[in-house]
Amino acid sequence: MGCISCGEKTGENVLLCRACSERLKDPFSLLPSLLDPTADIRLNHFCSVSMRIGPFSNSDITFGKGLEMITRLRELLMSNHKDQLPILIDRYLSMLGIDLRLSGDERLPRRGILRQIVDVTSDLAFSGESWARASIRLGNIEALTAREMMKLPIEPSVSIPYAKSMAENAMKRYERGALSSSLKKITEVNKAIILHFIGSSDDAIKRLDQFLDSEDFVDEKNHILIWKANIFLDLGRDAEAIKVIGELPKEFHEKRVEKLRLLLGGLK
Repeated sequence: MGCISCGEKTGENVLLCRACSERLKDPFSLLPSLLDPTADIRLNHFCSVSMRIGPFSNSDITFGKGLEMITRLRELLMSNHKDQLPILIDRYLSMLGIDLRLSGDERLPRRGILRQIVDVTSDLAFSGESWARASIRLGNIEALTAREMMKLPIEPSVSIPYAKSMAENAMKRYERGALSSSLKKITEVNKAIILHFIGSSDDAIKRLDQFLDSEDFVDEKNHILIWKANIFLDLGRDAEAIKVIGELPKEFHEKRVEKLRLLLGGLK
């Protein structure tokens, strides 16, 4: 037989190869990765590079424990004193390209510490803007994981409950983020997008339309329109996607918009 996920040859009546089975054990490995996703693990996960300066008998580069953010994060995650954790997680995930607003194009380096951060912070409670931002970014990771789980060519009775569980976790994190009034609109839009990720696309469109009709979401309008067009495109409703793209200001240029226009036949 062949693996129903990657096509690799498997034993009789074996639906998933070993590699794909391992990925299910670590769902965050399903997320789209950066090119050469392990390139910086060799440096950050194990050790730092330091070079001796001065008149020494040799010029070897030595490796020692460094002060990178990932090292400090690992220490805090294992410590009982986690007061600095919110600002560090927020900064770290931001550096990895996890924005507050879901874009759908996020690419993550494959770092083992990501799973550790998500697990350790699931029941933590802090106050302040940094924790609100960190919670939203963590929610985005779980939301994207739910989306990737739904794409797997496996029995829906397995994928759907797991994806919905991840989506519920993301929703809880968004609720924490919404405690900051300046971030509440961002979390509301993210929550609408998750509905699409887990198969409730019509509900997602309704929520986005409600936001478009509200003056409170004027600052999020372009972001909402892009997502609405993306959802229509995913559903094969190209004509409606084209109409939504036409509602964007002509002077508005963004990579996601250009990608949509190409997918819709090279719109200008």
